[in-house]
Amino acid sequence: MYEFTDKIFVTEDVFGKQAKYLYQQLLNAKDIFQMAQFADAFLLSFFNYKRAITDDGITAIAEELYNTTALLSVSQYAYKANMSIRNFERRTF
Repeated sequence: MYEFTDKIFVTEDVFGKQAKYLYQQLLNAKDIFQMAQFADAFLLSFFNYKRAITDDGITAIAEELYNTTALLSVSQYAYKANMSIRNFERRTF
């Protein structure tokens, strides 16, 4: 997380084009509580989407392991799943 600490980013660079929709919702919110609801919903959907992509990578690796006799190294499987070795090991072991 040190990459994000004390730095300013364009919202779309971090969250994609959907951030514009959140921005419009925040501008039209009637109070701070509704703003929090919009932000919570946006962040939950964003992270669930990211998790689905990650889980799909692990699912693909699991299917590959099931369907082949050749084995690769953990780092090669992590690369195929588009994950760091540490994160891949945490999610699979």
